[in-house]
Amino acid sequence: MKWMPMVAGLALSWSLSVSAQADNSTEQLTVEPVIVPEFIDIAHRGASGYLPEHSQAATVMAHALGADYIEQDVQLSRDGKAVVLHDAQLDAVTNVAEVFP
Repeated sequence: MKWMPMVAGLALSWSLSVSAQADNSTEQLTVEPVIVPEFIDIAHRGASGYLPEHSQAATVMAHALGADYIEQDVQLSRDGKAVVLHDAQLDAVTNVAEVFP
């Protein structure tokens, strides 16, 4: 049990440093006010009201329109790759059912 003295030493040094910090702290902390905006603009799927959702163009347009955040939907493909897509199935947004019957 060679590790016991090391653990005890670490615990002792930590407790001494904490108590020394508590005794020597004469400074007062100042807290800066946090400015919170009245609202936050979140572009869900980019500017999907104007352009195809999750497209690069929709992301660029959302940024140009002043969105604070762009919220994308991410799904994992069968092989574990991340895909930016709202639906869990491709047939809702593609012709995959026709191409791969």
